[in-house]
Amino acid sequence: MALLRLILRWFDKVVFLPKPEETEQTAGGGGVLSIGYEVEAGDLSVDVDITDKGDVSVELLALILFQLENGTLSSFFYQALIVWAEENPERLIFNEAVGTRIGELRGSEVGERKLAVDPSAVFNFRDMKK
Repeated sequence: MALLRLILRWFDKVVFLPKPEETEQTAGGGGVLSIGYEVEAGDLSVDVDITDKGDVSVELLALILFQLENGTLSSFFYQALIVWAEENPERLIFNEAVGTRIGELRGSEVGERKLAVDPSAVFNFRDMKK
């Protein structure tokens, strides 16, 4: 949660945008949470489209938000970035820069301390470049 607060401070404002009535992802039920950002304006956008408002959907969404809040969902984001960058040198360099910046944010959040895990190890950059 502290890292999320640091990231949110980076943006000038947070924008909540309405989503279209139904998308391919929500056609079968459930919902979609989408996080986006605009570089030039410095805006963060969070979009929500919930089609199933039943008890199971409540449980799943609560679990997702809980995991987002306590940081356990971050591995899913890291994995998505790894897949996105597969065998694309430009994307690998971008991911490496993101990993380095995450390490810097963690260091500034707790004061200068040694990281337990090197961000490049999380993204596995060295192996991906081979």
